[in-house]
Amino acid sequence: MTDFVLKSRKIPSEEFFEDFIKTIKPGIIKRKNFIDWTTISQKYQKYKEPIEFYLSLSTKKASLETEIRDSLLSADNPFEIIDCGFQLLGHTQKEFVSFDDDINIEAISRKIQSGDQKSSGQIAKLFIDLGIEKVVTFEKISDYFFGIQVGLETHKRKNVGGEAFKHYVEDELKKTISRLNSEGYILKLAEEYLIEYATPENKTSQSKTVDFAILNKDKIKVGIEVNFYTNTGSKPTEIKRSYGEVNRKLNDLGIALVWVTDGHGYTKMRKSLKDAFEIHPNIYNFESLRKHFRDDLLEFLKK
Repeated sequence: MTDFVLKSRKIPSEEFFEDFIKTIKPGIIKRKNFIDWTTISQKYQKYKEPIEFYLSLSTKKASLETEIRDSLLSADNPFEIIDCGFQLLGHTQKEFVSFDDDINIEAISRKIQSGDQKSSGQIAKLFIDLGIEKVVTFEKISDYFFGIQVGLETHKRKNVGGEAFKHYVEDELKKTISRLNSEGYILKLAEEYLIEYATPENKTSQSKTVDFAILNKDKIKVGIEVNFYTNTGSKPTEIKRSYGEVNRKLNDLGIALVWVTDGHGYTKMRKSLKDAFEIHPNIYNFESLRKHFRDDLLEFLKK
């Protein structure tokens, strides 16, 4: 297995750990992208008219349900009103599900547009139960709408980190491969690559899908997994549990496995990071990938 430990990773665990922690990329979202004001402004323009509709509604709960029901039935496009209502209530998905509901918003809007009073009453009652009367009491619903959208950015950021980091890593890998190809290699980067790694003595077929694979003359040489942790995650534990065996089987096939990972979460996973390195030394954060991976890959390809 030693031959498959890349050059810069052949260091004591303490040295690896200190360098990793010192060069952590805490977050992956840049300041200018932290809140997407452009999209929020565009959404406000899109919902400006239905927002005015909600501003015009009665603030009395008893009559509010009737106003919403009848207004939906008389609207040329009830979807705009319904969609805006859900946005004001902090829901942005195409379907609304709860313990009591399973509603496709576009489908029920079409029913109401065709004159379905039951569906109109269902949405009106739903909005009342969700507290729409509290929204219509605001003098400036537009300001409230902006506040809701800024709040939703927190949820978006949770889903953006990992994918954004993968793009950064992909760009760096492409640069590395381009440089080596200009030196005479025939390398290719593949995404979501399935590696069949069961050895002949194994009767059970096994495989692993990696985020990226580096192929040399169409033969896989390096598999790469990518993760970013703003908070704690499960990967270090997974490495401790299973990567020793995975590494051995991939190495038997001439494949090195690399893990690129980063994020503030490692300030809370220090012991797990150290333990993971002992089992799987080919661990890079983004900074060490930029600094060492080109030379490491070059040496590995010469073996």
